[in-house]
Amino acid sequence: MPLGEEMSGPGPKFSVVDLFAGPGGLAEGFSSVTTASGAPAFEIELSVEKEKAAHSTLLLRTFLRRFRSRLPIEYRDYLRQGGLEPDWAKLYPGEWESAQQDALQLELGLAETDAILDVRIDEIRNRNGGNTVLIGGPPCQAYSLAGRARNRGIASYVAENDPKHFLYENYITILSRLRPAAFVMENVKGMLSSSLNSEFIFKRILADLQEAGDGYVLIALSPRGRQQQQLTPSEPHPSDFILRGEEFGLPQARHRVIVVGIRQSDFDAAAVSNLGCPLTPSTSRTTVEDVLGGMPRLRCGLSRQDSSAAWRKALKEAAAVCVFGRGA
Repeated sequence: MPLGEEMSGPGPKFSVVDLFAGPGGLAEGFSSVTTASGAPAFEIELSVEKEKAAHSTLLLRTFLRRFRSRLPIEYRDYLRQGGLEPDWAKLYPGEWESAQQDALQLELGLAETDAILDVRIDEIRNRNGGNTVLIGGPPCQAYSLAGRARNRGIASYVAENDPKHFLYENYITILSRLRPAAFVMENVKGMLSSSLNSEFIFKRILADLQEAGDGYVLIALSPRGRQQQQLTPSEPHPSDFILRGEEFGLPQARHRVIVVGIRQSDFDAAAVSNLGCPLTPSTSRTTVEDVLGGMPRLRCGLSRQDSSAAWRKALKEAAAVCVFGRGA
């Protein structure tokens, strides 16, 4: 489907493959988008994450999406009352089995993983006729400032031998196989200054993304450079890919590198512009109070007759014991 065509109709228009999915944050955003008729615009068909705890959350969210807006009563009771998590496989065997098939705990780059994913990727691509989207954020330990500082303290550390620098290549491999209409790749800002053999790794990543599959035009969502503001297919500056969360309603100075790619054969600058890209930063800032101010007040739990003054007194007493080892 050419970019810019109205998303309408009874079902999802694009199937999504989510790599390095973590607990599924990117997928949650895509799954929340609906068409003009109210149907999901994107269907998350496959998510891959290797870490056990993150995959547990990913699997639960994949399961709950089967119910759309009518979540199981057992889940609502679980949130309100706590206790042991319900046995979803017993309560909803069909939905749970389907979620297990779509949210896989696998490590990318292994031969056995490749064999499984090659079959799934080909099936998704062929069934959807190219109407697919690839999303994901390769692990950032090798790129983050904290990770690089930690590695510098290891005498035997050689950046060129660190496989974490090349995990993005697994993303590129699947991008070339899936050949989606678009992709979204996310990472930390430190990726821009990370280098190997005196070459910035981000420059290499951008080139690989552009050349993958059928070829992609790279779009910066909130560019500072004039060329991307004009949405020409010329090469954007690396800093153009930094998205500053506080400029778009997030009550936190959270900066991330977001690269969006559109298949060259589908690229239409006018259509992209009509969709609101590049994004327009907000002139106001969202505060924590804006986000949490409407929530009901919580009792501190000291007593039935507690108060703000009693809460402050208890905190001071606890701090005195912890810091000074004495009573107030």
